[in-house]
Amino acid sequence: MKGLKNSDHVAAVLLFSVLMLMFSPLFADCQEPMYGKAVVDGDYSEWNLNPDFFANMYHSWDKPTVLAKLYLRYDCADNKMYALVLTTNMDRTMETINPVESWIKIDDDFAVKGTDESFEWINQVGDYAVGWEASFDLAVGDYGIKAHSNVYWDDESQTAGTSHQNIDICTDCPVLGKIGDYVWHDVDKNGYQDDGLPSQVGIANITVRLMICDQQGNVVDEMSTATNADGWYIFDNLPAGCYFVDVDERDEDMPTDGAGRMWVQTTITSENKHDPHQVALAQGEVYLQADFGFAGLIDPDLGTIGDYTWWDEDDDNQQPGDLELPYIIVELYKSGVLKARAKTDRFGNYLFYNVPFGSDYVVVVDESGPSKPYLVESLRSTVPYGEIGELTKNGIFDGSIGLFKAAATEDAPYWEVYDWLFTGEPPYDNNHLVTITQEAPNYLDADFPYLENEPIVVNLLSFNAEFQADGIHVTWQTAQENSIAGYNLLRRENGAADYIRVNEALVKSQGAMQGATYELIDRIEHAGTYYYKVARVGLDGQTEESKPITIALSTEVFQSIYGATDFALHPNYPNPFNPETSIKFAIPTSEWVVLEIFDLRGARVRTLVNENLAKGRYERTWDGNNDFGEPVATGLYFYRLSAGTFVQTRKMTVMK
Repeated sequence: MKGLKNSDHVAAVLLFSVLMLMFSPLFADCQEPMYGKAVVDGDYSEWNLNPDFFANMYHSWDKPTVLAKLYLRYDCADNKMYALVLTTNMDRTMETINPVESWIKIDDDFAVKGTDESFEWINQVGDYAVGWEASFDLAVGDYGIKAHSNVYWDDESQTAGTSHQNIDICTDCPVLGKIGDYVWHDVDKNGYQDDGLPSQVGIANITVRLMICDQQGNVVDEMSTATNADGWYIFDNLPAGCYFVDVDERDEDMPTDGAGRMWVQTTITSENKHDPHQVALAQGEVYLQADFGFAGLIDPDLGTIGDYTWWDEDDDNQQPGDLELPYIIVELYKSGVLKARAKTDRFGNYLFYNVPFGSDYVVVVDESGPSKPYLVESLRSTVPYGEIGELTKNGIFDGSIGLFKAAATEDAPYWEVYDWLFTGEPPYDNNHLVTITQEAPNYLDADFPYLENEPIVVNLLSFNAEFQADGIHVTWQTAQENSIAGYNLLRRENGAADYIRVNEALVKSQGAMQGATYELIDRIEHAGTYYYKVARVGLDGQTEESKPITIALSTEVFQSIYGATDFALHPNYPNPFNPETSIKFAIPTSEWVVLEIFDLRGARVRTLVNENLAKGRYERTWDGNNDFGEPVATGLYFYRLSAGTFVQTRKMTVMK
């Protein structure tokens, strides 16, 4: 192997500096490994080096130099920790002739060493290897962890590490979730569950299994439930991970084609919501559909408000148990008659189960006491801690799928809207009532998103983002601007940990007592989902942020809007024109762009663009005035685009 030669062997202590993940306040001072199994066999192909990464391992005398990386997995079924240590490149190797110098300690006691049976070198050639795998028993709990190994670097074995401090690590196995009760079917569409007991109308002796898997699809844990009816079986409160579903047909007369379907479940948050993960079992057949979901009890005469699916806002696979939403009552009415009523006490996603098929359903939210049925659409206001919110009616949303929102609270942390998603066909009737049909399984989706644990102090009257030819236009309107220096626009791309500032300089406050409107253009480089916040900077330098808004841009839309493969200057439209015309152009790379208008004598009358522009398609409007705001005369004019080495001129006619 390149660069290998004998040298004095000095123990190279590699201690961990860890990339922080997001954890709940309960585990704010420790780090958590990924969950899953591995195989200690000298072949690390089963590891996923991105999510399994736990810590960098540094050279002690040159701290910024990362010599190796540590990866961890914890198996909750067998209470076993798996470790993988790899050098940062294949030319930087570990020495195998002194295996006792490669180890992991838990609370300063040896957990595994290079001489143990549960230790294997990776790609060993002679006295050198590129890394090692190991495993050791470890009960669920909180510990201190550190590691140590010999690393050959800079033509000799180096001493790495300047500290023996433990890194706090916690193993807190996430709950796999549960398979909830089924949503019954109404095949004859009479508004009630099909005749007979579930065992008489459905499938007997079928076992549905939900299996958790690693990234390669290997089963590492499973749970199951016995089914005895056709309907929709629902998986509730799944933490992020890899899953698939299978069916065990124990009745010889039943079909045997129960192949599973795998999916990767991402973390569920109020910004990243998923539809129910369900398995449909119809009589005489097996059909599997993976959708994230909810669980609840069944009452075919009344309907039930099912259990909630909790939001994992801090991405730690743990339910935010301290985020209570006290004394909120949700009711479902049919034709003015109460059909379901529940008192909610948690932020999350609630579900109305087994609503009899039919029409004229309305959902009502109240902070206490009896409610009156009416349909609400959108109330976009936060309710401060300790104050009572009021329900207000604000229009009717037309269409077969409607999004209805309301807000109410009592002594709750800051939060904002509920989303009522009425799914059904046909659209709402003339009385604005909802029809729930058998084709769209009979449930209503009710959202109680947790937004912030602290007050949202930036009071914006509006905050919007939309696509335009030159980028994402983000606008916000303030309510008042007392003692405000200015604003920053923050953006986070989906999957990124932190927000970054969009504007180069502070957007100065207009100082308007009644508020003002601001706009910034974010020239993004690729498709994706983006989150934006407005950060208000006070005259005292203190910064306060708004709640985020979300905008998603598909690859197809991005290419159609922003994709430019060549320079182009298009004919203006309309032409001839009065009073204004539109000029479109495209640039395939970031360039300083000048778009100018000249008369027949060659004199410049107007400059429309004189700035650096990112790659994309653009459009500018000329109002027929010169640079002094004076209207030009009727006649022929030329417009010229200059961008880098590209220059093109076209002509147009002004008519009065």
